[in-house]
Amino acid sequence: QRAEELLDLMHDMYKSGDYGEEMKPNMYSYTTAINAWARSEEGVKGAGIEGNDASMATDTSTDGNNTGEEKIKSRNDDEPTMHKVAHARRLLDLLISRYKGGEKGMKPSAIPYTSVLNAAAHCSSALSYNAASAVDEGKTVENPYDIAFHTYIELIRDSDGFGLRPDHLVFAAMLQVVSKHTDPTSENRRIDVERVFDDACDAGQVSALVVRELQAACPSVDLLQRLLGSEQFAREGMQSVDELPSEWTKNVKNDSRLRRLGNRGAKKNSRRGRHGKGKVDRSDASNKKDIDKEG
Repeated sequence: QRAEELLDLMHDMYKSGDYGEEMKPNMYSYTTAINAWARSEEGVKGAGIEGNDASMATDTSTDGNNTGEEKIKSRNDDEPTMHKVAHARRLLDLLISRYKGGEKGMKPSAIPYTSVLNAAAHCSSALSYNAASAVDEGKTVENPYDIAFHTYIELIRDSDGFGLRPDHLVFAAMLQVVSKHTDPTSENRRIDVERVFDDACDAGQVSALVVRELQAACPSVDLLQRLLGSEQFAREGMQSVDELPSEWTKNVKNDSRLRRLGNRGAKKNSRRGRHGKGKVDRSDASNKKDIDKEG
């Protein structure tokens, strides 16, 4: 909340004309505020909104121009409580609105989207959700998991044409969200874990962090084995993601901190497949339930 107050102050100071361009909020200013919500405690009083207006808490009455001049509404103790994921998403929506309104310095990167996912990964669990509703265009979503999934879909599809490029942190965060908000015995858990990992593979962003979050989110060794294509990897772990198909990891930086797992029990002299890497067989992948990649 304090971070949003600072954003308001920056807007007011810039509009006063007494300060230069350096006072004008930009994408980094909004990302900082979104991160503040992601790291905040829950149960913070709302932003003067409720119901279907939760996606955009803006005041366009300051100068009669609603293009790029929205101001975050004031907050007080009499206003409704919103969870921090909704607050984080609201600020992302405002950032997007400002950029579309002509403020070029507001062009979103993947970072503020990832921050919304991090907010969902670190809020109270909400196990009742409908994953399908999260991708229905025009549908208002309030459940923390739905908000996160909706944000994730926008990011990986680059729905607004911002040139977004999700990195390994996006997929690791979304796997953490799935683990937090879905019942491990449910079909939704299996479907969503599989979908996110497949997306990471397609993007060439399977890092050590992604594998760790996959291990934590997988409800069974059998599913982990099918996704990794190796019983040994599923049961004993691996030393490095370099043991996986290169297509899965090709866009992960060549940094041992991002690629090395160092799992105890992983054998260096295991079965070897192509180019000396661990043999991976996902021949049954065609039997997976494919949640539309085209919408």
